[in-house]
Amino acid sequence: MQKLIYLVLFVSGAFGTKAQSDSEYQRPSLIVAVTGGYENDCDLTANVQLELKDSTLIPFNEGSTFEMRLDLKKHNIKLEPGSYRILYSSKISGLIEFQILNIEPNNTETVLEVNFEFLSCCLLDRGKYLIFERRQIDIIKLNCENLDFVFENISESENSFKIIGIYTDSTELNLAFERATKVKQELVAMGVSERRLKIETQFKKTRLTSTSFEIYPPDDEFCNLEKCEIGVLIEKISD
Repeated sequence: MQKLIYLVLFVSGAFGTKAQSDSEYQRPSLIVAVTGGYENDCDLTANVQLELKDSTLIPFNEGSTFEMRLDLKKHNIKLEPGSYRILYSSKISGLIEFQILNIEPNNTETVLEVNFEFLSCCLLDRGKYLIFERRQIDIIKLNCENLDFVFENISESENSFKIIGIYTDSTELNLAFERATKVKQELVAMGVSERRLKIETQFKKTRLTSTSFEIYPPDDEFCNLEKCEIGVLIEKISD
């Protein structure tokens, strides 16, 4: 009789251990993707998606200024333990970045968070204009506006490009031409064929008019409207 009691207790304990082990996994109900607000400031087509095991893409359906969220419970998405890709992409720029979300078998978190690298540059504008010292010919190299990005854009295309010197209500035409010429010389020295580069000048207003700028002044801690100005635009020449 005593052996039978021990057997019953052992079996009961084994099932109890399994039940406890199964209950340790907490199915996540919400995924938060911290993006830094790129989709609001730069590219309205940018979005975050969850890639399921069968390659189905589930778009994040809620958001705020700096993050996007996917309510798994609301959409009846039940994620099992494993690795999942969280894709950050846009219709214009394609895949911007992806992160791997690992869900452990003993997960106890209902809210999971992934962090994307903060993009300090708008990908759509990168390499499309250059900043100069105010009323000077010297190019200022900033994180987003520099010759390296201009060279990268031109190298990835087979088109020719216009180097447009901007003269404004505060910049003379001669200076605009000199700046464009300087940029062309720099790009040729970097390896761009001179035949692909055409110099032009254009007049653009840079002062506040009807609450908007034709050419926005730089807004940077080390380079503001008093010290710097947009001096050259880079435009692709259509075939």
